Amino acid sequence: MSITSASGLTVNTLAGATRWLRLALSWTTASLAVASVPAVAEDWTRTLAVTTAFSDNVDRASASPRSDLAYIGEVGFSYQRDSGRLTADIDANYRYLGYARDTFDRQGYPGLAGIVDLRILPERFSWHLEDEYGQVAPSPFGALNPLDTQDVNYLTTGPTINLPLGALVAVNFTAEYSATDYSVSDIDNQQIGGTGQLVRRWGASRYLSLNYSRQKIDYDRNDLYQDYFIDKAFMRLESSVRRTSFAIDVGSMTYELEHARRNTPLLAATAYRQIGTRTRIGIDYFQGYSDSAEAFRLDRLGGASPTEQDVIVEAGPSRSKQASGFVMIGTPRFTSQVSIHYGNEEFEQNPASDRRIRGLAVEASLQMSPRTSLNAFGSIENFNERLLDDDVDDTFVGLGLVYQLTAYTKLELKLVRYERNSNLGEDFAENRVSLTWQYRKSTLVRPPAYDPFRGRGVPLPGAMERNRTPVPTSTP
Repeated sequence: MSITSASGLTVNTLAGATRWLRLALSWTTASLAVASVPAVAEDWTRTLAVTTAFSDNVDRASASPRSDLAYIGEVGFSYQRDSGRLTADIDANYRYLGYARDTFDRQGYPGLAGIVDLRILPERFSWHLEDEYGQVAPSPFGALNPLDTQDVNYLTTGPTINLPLGALVAVNFTAEYSATDYSVSDIDNQQIGGTGQLVRRWGASRYLSLNYSRQKIDYDRNDLYQDYFIDKAFMRLESSVRRTSFAIDVGSMTYELEHARRNTPLLAATAYRQIGTRTRIGIDYFQGYSDSAEAFRLDRLGGASPTEQDVIVEAGPSRSKQASGFVMIGTPRFTSQVSIHYGNEEFEQNPASDRRIRGLAVEASLQMSPRTSLNAFGSIENFNERLLDDDVDDTFVGLGLVYQLTAYTKLELKLVRYERNSNLGEDFAENRVSLTWQYRKSTLVRPPAYDPFRGRGVPLPGAMERNRTPVPTSTP
């Protein structure tokens, strides 16, 4: 789902599901891996960007709109490493936002999405560390201005013990401690849990496992919010071959509050397929219990995006159904992607926040010359908050012209229009124009020598390498 801040920057919350699938598969394969020491793969990426953006309705008001010029500076880096003992995937950035007419106060927005797995005793004992830091909008329909956010930090860590029972069977045990902290909401909590898994390998890359986990959620303000337990029992089938990867979970989840127990089916499926050299397709589905911390974490698996606007901050779990799919087609000069998503949340402790989300997004990129590309994008989303029967339709369309200055720097001119229609009278329209200079350099691949006359060394658009499908709300 694409959302847009009042600063004029588009934030894509359809995060990287390929990263989620890699985590899901690696948790099982680690216990049955063939003893070997892989070659070290490492990549550092540095990013620096400066943007000016003019908006004719900077506060997105229904009446008496105000215009202003925003200026944004952003610095970021990402680090990936895969070696025999260490796997790391870290993305961090900092965004500074100000306004020429001081419509809003100047703000800084830090972001972090980091996962580190240390194999202390390879194939026997490992330690997992993950931290996700960013901002969420308290409104179920997203922030209407840059100040309508709060900081969230999600930290989880714990060991995994792998006990092989022969060449094809293993038993795994995982213990985890998690903490979620909010800068405004008073639902800070800790989570303590454990998971047991019996897994059998079929062939080189197929696995069948039986899984059970129990988790306790303990609120700091237990005078206001009740602690509860979440149990999961399920079977998982997973496979990863050259062109197809999938994982399927089937089981049951239990929500336990004091002495009351409620059950719901657990069904999760993720599948990705490469068709030929030009087409990729993917689907995700989840049905079961989720919560605000898990939704925030999963929304950020694609990177440290500054604001997550499809996360509702509420105490207690929700009965959640999430479905999404995408089709991506690319040629050397043209790439396109169509994605759809659906979400339904029913909160156990606060039904007033129940909502439904439906959306469609389209992106296309045309390489007009070795240096110039034209991008077009658009999305339509419908939000429904059941208690107030508030029905909101958001429409977002835009064009972007990108000019590659050098192998590492580019300019982008972007024109966008954002409209909202609500049956409660919260309608508005906003038009924006922005200009961005960006520097981005990666150490993984050394670009060829740059020729200013022929444009050699200028990379093609990276749309085929950006998997922006929604992340399923299910993790191992």
